[in-house]
Amino acid sequence: MIKLIATDLDGTLLDQYGQYDKDRFERILTQLEQKGIHFVVATGNAIERVNLIFQELSPRLSYVAENGGYVQTSSKILRKSQITQDDALAFIDYFKESLVDYRVVLSTAHRSYVLDSVIFSKEHEMIEEEQWNAFLAHLEFVPNFEGVDFNHLTKINMLVEKDTNQVIERFNKNFKGNLRAVTSGYGAIDILPREVDKASGLELLLKQWQLSPHQVMAFGDGENDRELLAMTPHSYAMANAPESVKKVALHCAPHHTDDGVLQVIEEFLKDKGE
Repeated sequence: MIKLIATDLDGTLLDQYGQYDKDRFERILTQLEQKGIHFVVATGNAIERVNLIFQELSPRLSYVAENGGYVQTSSKILRKSQITQDDALAFIDYFKESLVDYRVVLSTAHRSYVLDSVIFSKEHEMIEEEQWNAFLAHLEFVPNFEGVDFNHLTKINMLVEKDTNQVIERFNKNFKGNLRAVTSGYGAIDILPREVDKASGLELLLKQWQLSPHQVMAFGDGENDRELLAMTPHSYAMANAPESVKKVALHCAPHHTDDGVLQVIEEFLKDKGE
């Protein structure tokens, strides 16, 4: 019996403009709550953007954000991963010639740091203006990273214009520290401790609620969803997902521009007598 539904956001629950049918989603969420089914947002996005997306609905949801680096129920934070000083310094040395071109951002719990010669531009319609402005407002532009508090670093992100997969593959093959690179889509790359991914984050929620992976329905479209989709037999790759992701999932959901996630959940509820 399904007791938890987990979904990615960009390219999955959200449409091509980074939006979702709020009224339809709220109706579905109410039905799930009545059945005691948890709804989990499993995304590479930071929790700040996720809260902007869902606004007043946010307290009714649970989160595996930052590709598993941040895990929260509606009332309790279960994980805030941190990157060690040694790994952060090794990362900066590894990319020392590309810190500007790859638009590297180092973040603590309260502030994000980027080199002052980096230029950001809103390149995708999938991020709404309010969310983009909130991202920029959180940044502090610095001449170098020497003043960053490396003892409290929570995440590292990059925004690479091209050859994203090659950058990820080379880093994961050659970097000697306890970090790995994963895509967040559209050129964004998250740098995480090797043991952190969406599946490990969801496992914390399963333990919290005493559930098993067989009770999970999961949706995704990207390479950073592979571990999540592989952990349950009720896995759905979106129609817009690449073949490498579709091969991991056991089912296919309609395209994200057709509200594929909501369609599948509605059919599930209909079969359960709703």
